[in-house]
Amino acid sequence: MKEINQENRLPDEKELRQENLSRVKKADRKALPKFLLILLIAAVVGFAAGDLIAMIEEAGISALGETLKQFWRVSAVWYFPVFTLLLLLPAFLLTVGVRKKIDALPEDDETGVNAGVKALDRRLSVSLSLGSFYVVGIYFSLAVGLSNLAGLHFQEGWIIPLIEGVAGIVLLLPVQRRAVTLTQYLYPEKKGSIFDTKFSKVWMESCDEREKMIVYKAAYASYQATGKACVLLFLLTALGSTVFGYGPLPSALILMIWLIQIISYTRACAREEKK
Repeated sequence: MKEINQENRLPDEKELRQENLSRVKKADRKALPKFLLILLIAAVVGFAAGDLIAMIEEAGISALGETLKQFWRVSAVWYFPVFTLLLLLPAFLLTVGVRKKIDALPEDDETGVNAGVKALDRRLSVSLSLGSFYVVGIYFSLAVGLSNLAGLHFQEGWIIPLIEGVAGIVLLLPVQRRAVTLTQYLYPEKKGSIFDTKFSKVWMESCDEREKMIVYKAAYASYQATGKACVLLFLLTALGSTVFGYGPLPSALILMIWLIQIISYTRACAREEKK
C-alpha cells in the first residue's frame, strides 16, 4: 500500500523545479551549437564588412559624401508630395463612403452584419496604418530639411521641407480623426478623442478582453522586433561611422532607444506583478 501511494503521489515543488532545470539544460545543449555558428558567421561578415569599408574609404569617401549631400538637397522638396500622394491620399479615400456602408448593414442578417463589420474594420485599420506610415515619412522629410541647414543658401533644401513637414502634420490630423470617428461609429462602445493626451488609455479601457489580448500579443511581437532591429541598426551605424566619420552619437541614440524599450517593458511587468 505504501508503494502504491509512493508511485501515485504528486511531485513536490522542488522536484518540479529540478525537472524544469533539467529540461532547460537539455535545451541549452541543443541550442548552443546553433548559437556558436551564428556568432562565427557574424564575425566573418564583420571582418568582410570592415575590409569593404576600408576599400571604399581608400577609393575616395569624400566624393561619396559630397554626392549624398547634394542628393539630400535636391530631393528634399519631393518627400512631402510623394508621401502625401502615396500614403495620405489613399488613407483618406479608404474612409470615403464608410458611414453609408455602416448604415446599410442588414440588421436582420447576423452573418451578413459580422462579415460587413469585419470588412469595414479592416478598411479603417488600413487607413490608420497608412496614416502612421505617413507620420514616419513626414518626420523623415523634416530630418532631411534640418540636415540641410548647413547649406543655408540652398533655401529649397531646408526652408521648404520644414514648411512641408508642418503642413503634412496639419493635413494628417483630419484624416486620422475621420478614421477614428468612423471606427467609433462602427463600434459604439469605443471612447476617446484623438486630441486627448490620454486617448490611448481611454481607448484601451473601452476594449473588451479579446481586443486587449490581441493588443498585448501585438505589443510583445513589436517589442521583440524592435529589439532585433536595434541590434542591426547599431551594427550598421557603428560600421558606418568608420566610413563617414560621424562619431558614436547615432549608435548611442539607437542604444538609448533600445534601453528605454527594455526599461519600460520591465517596469510594466513589475507593475502588473504587484496587482
